[in-house]
Order: sequence, then structure tokens, then C-alpha cells
Amino acid sequence: MYFATSFREECPFEMEMIWTAIDDDSLSWVDKTVEFLQTEFCPADADPIWSSGYFEWKLGSAHPAGRGYMSIAVCDGRVVGTSSLTCKRLLIDGVEVIGGEVGDSYRSATMNLRGRPGQLSTLDRDPKSYINKSIFGRLASDVRRRAEADGLTIIYGTPNKNAYPSWIKRLGYFDAQCRLRTYTRPTTRWLLGKKPSLIPVRGIIKGVEDFSILLQRSVCRQIAGRDLVISEVIPPSVDIDLLWNKVRPTSGFALVRDAVYWRHRYLQQPLAKYDFHCLHERDKLIGIMVTRRVSVGQGRSVLYVMEWMFDGKDTLLRRALAEIVAKYRHLDVDAFSLWARESGEDAREVKRSLFFSKAGSNSPIILADTTAARRLKNNFQFYLGSSDAV
Repeated sequence: MYFATSFREECPFEMEMIWTAIDDDSLSWVDKTVEFLQTEFCPADADPIWSSGYFEWKLGSAHPAGRGYMSIAVCDGRVVGTSSLTCKRLLIDGVEVIGGEVGDSYRSATMNLRGRPGQLSTLDRDPKSYINKSIFGRLASDVRRRAEADGLTIIYGTPNKNAYPSWIKRLGYFDAQCRLRTYTRPTTRWLLGKKPSLIPVRGIIKGVEDFSILLQRSVCRQIAGRDLVISEVIPPSVDIDLLWNKVRPTSGFALVRDAVYWRHRYLQQPLAKYDFHCLHERDKLIGIMVTRRVSVGQGRSVLYVMEWMFDGKDTLLRRALAEIVAKYRHLDVDAFSLWARESGEDAREVKRSLFFSKAGSNSPIILADTTAARRLKNNFQFYLGSSDAV
């Protein structure tokens, strides 16, 4: 991580730093918020993660689920902490509801040792409570409070391993036990980065990799059928809606994934470029997959498979992944990566596509502890794209 030095000099640890929690749903502080996040948490050579347009896209009035929530902490005129809650159209046991996703929860390293809020939280007047001592706890609690006051009863998040304990033990969230995992398929570029001594035989290693990729694609084409066409097109909204209505789940947790969803999530996101890969059988749309290449810092690049929606055949996922890997095999990426559950049809097809998950690659889903959330069955349709993080 990269931390600003100028603020550290202006607010030395020897002084008690007083921070103010601000509800910024109107995004009036958005420029300073972006400056804080990009400076402290985005590697210098990585693709930008935040911008003013990005926050307007996910929290503004044009969002299909409505305006979201943003809370920030400010010290000496500078943003030193953030937390957001994005409204989402959810499908809970076949019924559409408005829920939310918590994210963008960060605290400046300059506030690690000292600091206190200018005002105590209305949720807890004890100055020693977690939400008064912790910027992270205070802001996360504030956005949840406002969302629940507006009627949101299903609020989820996908925290990293460092933040996970605080959400579960201190902020009233519980693990949904979705058993979601990160699956990765490394490339020759990744191998050479780990083993530079192999660079002299790079051509041989790359040749073996390309041969195995093309062989796998050929086998998958035979399994899936010859009348299947995969192309990089953006399908008409009417076709997406027809496909969604066929695969729309009737139980469990899912995002509403109609044409409005796909267009807002991937075509209107201002910071990222996503590629659509559509599967047609006899001119009929039977599947969609979306990918994005991301520079993640330190010279590394990842091709993310964001999500997919298929009608019918179990082998469509394997066929689509084989085509994606073959298409991008000459792209300088270190790995292909996606999210899938650790068991079930998708997991089997992902593993057969030579994606693997290593120990510690769990991607937990947490839920705000509400009556509605506790009623949810352990049946989650969840993808990397279900979170706004990538």
C-alpha cells in the first residue's frame, strides 16, 4: 500500500487527532474522498480503482436500485476514512427487493495510533465502544443505520481477510456460509515471474501451454456441439431479458440480472472496460459471459471472468472458459481468475477447465444480522461481478 507522507507531517502522532464523521450521501466530498483512496490504497502502476464518476455511478440517483450511502471521516480538512453502501436489486426466494452492498471501507494509516471522534455516535454514547474508537466501525455503522432506516433488510459484503473479523465480531454481521472460492488459472508469464531461471526456455514452455489450451478448446467444442457460436457482441436488451426470464432462480439469494443490470454494471461503469462474450445456438442467445483485464500493480495483470448466465447445458461454462483462455492466450496476463462455489456444477466445470483454488482462497459473503437475512437458505447465486470491487 502507498501512504501519503504530507498528512503524516501535518498530524503527528504526538498530537491527539480529532476526526469528524460526515454523512456524505450527496457526494459533496467526493473529490477529496477519491484523492484519499487513490493515494493510500491504489498501487502506482495499477489501473485506477476510484474516481468521482465511479462513485456517482454506484451511489448516484441514476443507479437502477436508487441512491446509495457514503460516510467519511475528516481530520484537519482531509478525508481519513470512508465507507459506502450501494443499493442493489436483489431476488430473494423469487421476490424482488432492494438490498445493499457495503464496500469502500478504508481508514488512513495515519490514524492508527491516536484519534477520537469529535462527536460520539448516536448508536452508542460510550466513548470506549468500538464504533466510537474505530473510524472503520463508526462509518460502517453509520451507512448501515441510514440504509436500514430506509427499509433495507438484506445488506451483504465481501470483505478481505483483514477486515472480516471486525465485521463479524464487532459490527453485527454474520458469515453466510456460501463457501465461495477464488479459482485461478496461472499462465506462463506467472510461472516465469516465480521462476526466472526458466526464462531461457520460455518458448518451449509457452508452446506446451498453447498446445494444451488449443487441445482443450477442441475437445470442448466437440462436447458442446458444432452449432454453437461465441462472439464478442453486446446483445439487444430484449434478448437478455428473454434469457434472464428462463434462468431466473425461484429460491435463494441472487441479484436481478435483467438487461438493465448488465448494461448498468458493465457498459456504464466509467472506469473499466468489460468484454461481452455471447453464446448463440441457431441465432438464439443462450449465454453471456463478461471479462475484464486489470493491471493490479507490481507489473502484474489478471484477466477476470466477472460472471456468466447460461441457459441449459452444463457444459456451456466449460466451453465458454475454453474459448476465453484460447482467445487471450497471447495477452500478457499472469492469470485468469473467477469466483465460484467450492462444490456443485459450476465448480466441477471450472476445475475441468484447469482453474484451481488454493488453501486460504475463500471469498466470504457476510450479511447484516437481521431477521430477513437469518431466514435466507444457504443457496447463493454469486459471482465476482455481484460485487462492485472489480
